[in-house]
Amino acid sequence: MRFLFLFQFLFSSLYGVCVLAQTKPTPISIKTAVGMAIEKFPDAKAARAKLEEAESSRRATVAKAFPTVSLVTSASEAKAASNGFAVPFNGNPYSQYRMDLTVTQPLYAGGALSAGIKYSNKELEIRRLDLAMSDRDLTFNVIQSFYSVLLQQRQADLLKQVETVLKKALTISERYFKIGRGQKADVLQIKSKLALLTPRIAQAENRIIQAVSQLAVYLELSENQKISLIGNLAPLSKEFINRKKSVQPGEVPEIKRADLLVEQFGYKSKVEMSKHWPTLNAVGGIGRNAFSNSELFNESAASWSFGLQLTVPLFTGLSFFSERRVYAAQESALVFTAQKTQTQARSTQVQSERDLDVAEQMLLGSQSAAKFSMAALKEAEREYRLQIGDYLRLISAEENHVDSATAYNQAKYDYILALAKFYNAMGIPLNELVEALEKNQNREE
Repeated sequence: MRFLFLFQFLFSSLYGVCVLAQTKPTPISIKTAVGMAIEKFPDAKAARAKLEEAESSRRATVAKAFPTVSLVTSASEAKAASNGFAVPFNGNPYSQYRMDLTVTQPLYAGGALSAGIKYSNKELEIRRLDLAMSDRDLTFNVIQSFYSVLLQQRQADLLKQVETVLKKALTISERYFKIGRGQKADVLQIKSKLALLTPRIAQAENRIIQAVSQLAVYLELSENQKISLIGNLAPLSKEFINRKKSVQPGEVPEIKRADLLVEQFGYKSKVEMSKHWPTLNAVGGIGRNAFSNSELFNESAASWSFGLQLTVPLFTGLSFFSERRVYAAQESALVFTAQKTQTQARSTQVQSERDLDVAEQMLLGSQSAAKFSMAALKEAEREYRLQIGDYLRLISAEENHVDSATAYNQAKYDYILALAKFYNAMGIPLNELVEALEKNQNREE
């Protein structure tokens, strides 16, 4: 079943108003909506920016293992004492010109070089997981908002259908009252029900606007942009669900991230503790030194040097032992957090599977109730039209149908959300669910 809900967003200050579109809108399915949100939503952009930051930081860390080259030049002019009368000597009678090219290659930095690169690699993996989790959470929010719009529209349509039935019943009741076959109380009772139905329809339409506004936030819709939603609340096939239930749980990003944090911290502590270990650099240089600028490039002005530079920390105030205990305690805390994350993830997997089973049972039960209530409403309408049933039976059937159909629509919506939560808990990419919902959009509800 193809569902089109046309609306136009007119943003004024912080509020959006939903109106019917006069021109052809842009059709948006659930797959298109997810793609728009991932491309435009600020949280998704921020996650991608952090990933780029981690990639640049890794390149900067690797660069520290390469040699550094520096050029230093200096020139000082001093007036010769012999060129003037009573000029103070001050111990600096000569001009001096100097130019040095120095190359430094780190050989050993207490393990900081290799540990720093490994730390950056772990940071890059963590940022990739953060991006994946950000896209996953955003996808879930879009699914929730997208189908919330469809749900609220279904509820509003349901109330309008009941309103149509009651208006027909009112016409029949008024005709019977005029010919003396009915009572005025019947007419007044039906009018009372219609009057109570009007604010409920208004509330339902207001909930549509609220749901649309939330979806517009995720899609970053521009002012006056017109779109139509394509989709339905039809549940996915039983075969598809059973196939997914039999799949082994995948890699849960939260568990993987917690483990990476523990591994990364080990490299971080090595980098921090490397200041207590010796460092070894290969240092080489070539330079020129002269007392006049004309002699700076003479062969005799050149000099070069090459050697090893070893730095050994002898005493750091015993901070080595205190810092080591601090890092050990911090690493233990991360290990405990990782264990807690794993336990919570496993518990969430079990709970999500149970919630999905409950949602499926609620769906089947409410589906049967909705079918029976619709049949009862049609029968009560027929009996009232033929004057073989009274208005009380019609009103009771109407109320029962509203409750049953509302519960059925809510159960279909809850089932989709329970399925999305099940995917998240099991580590199954939500893109697979989005693809299935996309293919399911023309299925009869």
